[in-house]
Amino acid sequence: MTQTADDQIVQALADVPRGESLVGVFVSQAGSVATVDQAGRRLFVRSVTQSPVRSGDSVRLSLSNGELVMLGPTSTRAVTGRVVAAGNPASVEYPNGSGVMASLPVMNGLTLAANDIVYLDWSTGGLVVGRISVPIVPPTPPADPGSGGSETRTERFDAIDSGSYQGYWRTNDVWSSASNYGAWFYGSKIRDTIPDGARIDSASINLPLDKELGAFPFGRHGFDEKPSGPLEIVATSTLPKRSGEVAIPTSLIDHLKSNPGGVGFGIGGYNIWRGTQRDGASGRLTVTFTT
Repeated sequence: MTQTADDQIVQALADVPRGESLVGVFVSQAGSVATVDQAGRRLFVRSVTQSPVRSGDSVRLSLSNGELVMLGPTSTRAVTGRVVAAGNPASVEYPNGSGVMASLPVMNGLTLAANDIVYLDWSTGGLVVGRISVPIVPPTPPADPGSGGSETRTERFDAIDSGSYQGYWRTNDVWSSASNYGAWFYGSKIRDTIPDGARIDSASINLPLDKELGAFPFGRHGFDEKPSGPLEIVATSTLPKRSGEVAIPTSLIDHLKSNPGGVGFGIGGYNIWRGTQRDGASGRLTVTFTT
C-alpha cells in the first residue's frame, strides 16, 4: 500500500531517536511547509528557518513537540564571492577560493568583470546585488571577561575645592599671575578609581576662564586637600588653550593615579578661572584609561 504524506511524516517521527536530528536535502517550500528528501523518502515538514535555503541544500531536521521540523541549512551559505565569468547570469565562486560555483543572475544596472568580489543575496534563490570595492574586515570579537582581557573606561573627577595662594589662600577662584598660583583638589578619588597599572589614554580639564593675559604654566601638586600653607606646582607645561575642555598631559594623571595630589597653575601672566564655589564643573577632570 502506498504511503500518504502524513504516513511518511509519522514514520519519520518514529525513526528519529529522541534527542537526535536528521539531515535531508531541501527540495522546495510553500508557505511554512518544506519538501525534504531524507533517506529515500520525500517528507513534508514545517520550516522554522530564518536562513535562505536553495534546492539541493543540505538541511537539518529535528523533533519539536512531537513534530518533525526543518531547522535550516546545515551550513551557512557565503554572502560574498568572486566573479569567474562575467555576464548575466554570472559564474560566481563563493566564497572566493572555495571551489563552490553557482550561475547567478545579476542585479539590473550592475556591470561586472572577472575577479570582481561581489555581494550575494540568497533570499530569492541567489542574486548578485553589488560589487565590493573595499575588503570586508570582520569586527574584532570582544575579549572573554574571564580571560583577563583589557577594558577601556572614561571617568570624570569633580574637584572638591580650589583656590589661589598669595602668602595665604585668599580666594576660591584659581589664579595664575605674577604673585599668585592656583590649584584644584580632588581628595583621593583619582587614585581610588584608576588602578596603578592602568594606561592613561587621554585626559582633559574643564577651565571656566574669567580673565586671560600672559603665561599660564600648568602642572600638578602633591595635596589631596587644600593645605594651610603653600604648595608647589611641578611638571609644568603650556596647555593648548585656556578655556573650555582642554587636553592636559597624560603624564600628570599617570602620576596622580598612584600618588596624592591635584592640578593647578604656577606663577605667570594674569589669568583667572572661576573656582568650585562659582562653577561646579571648575577643574573637572575627564580621564580615559585602559586596564
